[in-house]
Amino acid sequence: MEKLRFSVIIPVYNVEQYLKDCLDSVVGQTFRDFEVIVIDDGSTDNSGKICDDYAGRDQRISVIHQENHGHLFSRQSGLKRSKGEYICFIDSDDTVCKDMLFEIDKIIADRCPDIIQFKFRKTDPDGNELYEEAAVFGQGDVSKEDYFHKVITTSFMNSLCIKICKRSLFDIDVDYGEYYRIKTGEDLLQSLPVIAAAEKFYYCDRAFYNYRTNPSSITHNYDDAQYKTLFTVRPKVYETMVKLGLDDEKNIAAFYRMYLRVLWAVLYGLYKNKGFEKAIFEEIFEYSHVSRAREYLSAAPFVKKTGLRLFYRRRWRSFCAYLKICRFLKR
Repeated sequence: MEKLRFSVIIPVYNVEQYLKDCLDSVVGQTFRDFEVIVIDDGSTDNSGKICDDYAGRDQRISVIHQENHGHLFSRQSGLKRSKGEYICFIDSDDTVCKDMLFEIDKIIADRCPDIIQFKFRKTDPDGNELYEEAAVFGQGDVSKEDYFHKVITTSFMNSLCIKICKRSLFDIDVDYGEYYRIKTGEDLLQSLPVIAAAEKFYYCDRAFYNYRTNPSSITHNYDDAQYKTLFTVRPKVYETMVKLGLDDEKNIAAFYRMYLRVLWAVLYGLYKNKGFEKAIFEEIFEYSHVSRAREYLSAAPFVKKTGLRLFYRRRWRSFCAYLKICRFLKR
């Protein structure tokens, strides 16, 4: 039997409002040689029933019902069952264009890349387009060095949903137990070893993926553990950079400029949602990468640089006053 070209993996958790849109966009693909693995991650609404209904009508769909473990574990459950040559991940509140797999199949037949990346389109909760992501590269092959430099310097490369990757790149048996509470950065965490294992990259200048703005999504809600999550994931980027031998001064400087952006976002998010908690700010201050990032502070934008200088001097009263002003001006 000829091997399937694609396995489409869709983790599902309490998304009954949008799930049918997602599944309709997948089963309506003009390309037919694929399977769909839906992981019901302990949903408490009607999501599980919707999954079963679709599986009953389309033999390409199989459903895994499991206790709630989060995105990392759900994707891994799907990978273990997958049979396709290439893996496509879709979040269950999003949709994809009907010709996505058809167009990607043509690229695979022509170029045989390990990873194909494409653009996304941002939509409102009703599916109306808000904007289309700008191109990260020109259409065509991309070197590993150029690809990873973008991983270091932007957040556009993080999502697994805008990549279609060879199944052979994934460690199917990896244990994500230590990252159980990861809620921010999980895509980047799973992308890094796949990117490290890949050799051939291709960028498609088409927006195949429709990312829905969902106010209830975890990416729109800050919780107490997110600052630890961010400082777990970003060091993995540095480790991968070193492992690949790409840790020249240009990339190190780029990494720490990005790290300062993340640091500022975390500090501002903490203050906005929890107020000033000195113990947490002191804990962040002690992180090794936070300390080294200080060397690159002069390159930061003025607003961030001014605030972070107060942070690095541990002038907590002045820093809190500055954050308060920033919050007021953002209203």
